Amino acid sequence: MKQKTTFLTTKIIKMKHVIISVMMILTLASCQNETKIQSNSSIPIVPTENNIEHSTDKTAIEKLLFAYRDAFNASDVNKV
Repeated sequence: MKQKTTFLTTKIIKMKHVIISVMMILTLASCQNETKIQSNSSIPIVPTENNIEHSTDKTAIEKLLFAYRDAFNASDVNKV
């Protein structure tokens, strides 16, 4: 019985070491320096040609989806 108790105590001590190690690693990881993207977040994004193109594409897709939705709600197969 004493051997079993010693074995369990040893396992508990090893688990405590593992848990403490993981907690220390997570604490260190959460204290990392800001990345360039995080520190420059106050700079406003200037619309570029690529952003405008995506906006135009998005608008076209939204119009198409709304047309499909309206045709579906009207149950009109010819509109689809």
